[in-house]
Amino acid sequence: MIEKASHAVSSAQQTSGDLKLTCAPEDSQVWLDGVPVGTCQDFAGRPKGLWLGAGMRKVEVKREGYMPFETYIEPDGTRARLTVTLAPSNLGGNP
Repeated sequence: MIEKASHAVSSAQQTSGDLKLTCAPEDSQVWLDGVPVGTCQDFAGRPKGLWLGAGMRKVEVKREGYMPFETYIEPDGTRARLTVTLAPSNLGGNP
């Protein structure tokens, strides 16, 4: 029983991963699977970045006045790096 539990933990650790983020603007909000988790600055300087866990994850970067960015990442035990530059939104302004 203990052997099965340690194998499950080992397998989960092998398939999880993390994400290093670099964004412009730097104070853009980061959302993971629809939940706010901090700003890009929070995950740019961390040694391990944003921990994603296992499986397919939805990552969004948002800031007021800018078009949102979203992507799906399946870390599969790797460290990913993502650079995002948000485009200004023209809502309410001149094209």
